[in-house]
Amino acid sequence: MSFLDTSFLIDLLREEKRRTRGPAHQKLEQLSFTPVRLSLFVVCELEAGVSLSASKKERGQIQLLCQHCEVVYPDDRLAPIYGNVLAHLQRQGIPIGVMDLLIGSQALAWDEPLISRNLKDFQKIPNLQLESY
Repeated sequence: MSFLDTSFLIDLLREEKRRTRGPAHQKLEQLSFTPVRLSLFVVCELEAGVSLSASKKERGQIQLLCQHCEVVYPDDRLAPIYGNVLAHLQRQGIPIGVMDLLIGSQALAWDEPLISRNLKDFQKIPNLQLESY
């Protein structure tokens, strides 16, 4: 199992729009039969992007993507992990975005890798299994 980040899904949709098989599609092919998950927070970011664009077609694409993935909701493991990682980063003076920390914390809670192009921010999270493409 793997969690997919927002950047991966956006790249996948852009490649579809251009009708190209780029790095996101290649990574998806590598995963082949591996089930993939989306954090609720990734879905929130996607919905915000669709709302800003006001594109009905994009909304349909997002809904279709979400139907093919398991959307994972926060459980009682998330808050302690989030709190510990945030405290650790703040003590070191390392800034991180709230949504990135929520997404990364959820992948940590499930002990699964996060697939993202956003290595710069997610590498800040200790022990996060991170895969790029």
